[in-house]
Amino acid sequence: MPKADVWWVELGSVPLEPMLAWLNDEERERWSRYLKDDDKQRFLLGASLSRAIVARELGIAAADVPLERHCSRCEGPHGPVTSPLPGAPNLSVTHAGELVGVAASVDGPVGLDVEPSSRRSPLQDLGVVFGSDEIAGITRAGGGSEPFLRMWTRKEAVVKAVGVGFMVALPKVVLTGPADAPRLLGWPGDEPGADRYPAEMRMADLQAPRDHVGAVAVIAGRSAGELHVVQHNGADLLTAAIPA
Repeated sequence: MPKADVWWVELGSVPLEPMLAWLNDEERERWSRYLKDDDKQRFLLGASLSRAIVARELGIAAADVPLERHCSRCEGPHGPVTSPLPGAPNLSVTHAGELVGVAASVDGPVGLDVEPSSRRSPLQDLGVVFGSDEIAGITRAGGGSEPFLRMWTRKEAVVKAVGVGFMVALPKVVLTGPADAPRLLGWPGDEPGADRYPAEMRMADLQAPRDHVGAVAVIAGRSAGELHVVQHNGADLLTAAIPA
């Protein structure tokens, strides 16, 4: 049974100053470019929580965990967060408002997304993201924010697990409806992985803290069972990782 651990932390819940020393030069430069304090916090918490998770898995200090970001399309220093350390889990970072989350899995590439349940459904723009069958499923489920957010977070989790983000034709990333168990039914035929991702993707819906909706996806293999997800308090992990 494939497993994903998801760690959540809220802005303002842990002291930030000690974790600044964990950032590498590239991260520190990126952090300094953010103009808003909340954006600085989100980036720092995502990077720090990722390090603390890897450190916990490998039994080392969070400050000793290197992180890398590499875009497979443009070769830029952004994209999915990874650690080159042997045995490090796959990671995915997300944030919405005052909530930051990091998913980790040793069973395959992982994607995580979260959205506040108060976010409205942009009914006029659904065709940009969803196919006709998916839109019909959202409509049958009432057409409000809840079914929209279920589908949105599932889809973003899938494309983050693959590592392509929104650079694929999203309506061709076909999912089961919001009232059904989450499953990937189709992947764009002109993209790599069309013959494997629907069979190898495992997904789960999440009820995240502070009334947020989330989803996690893991590329776990054709023979994998249902995805098992455990959610954790990331503030506790970070507090324990900060040297006394």
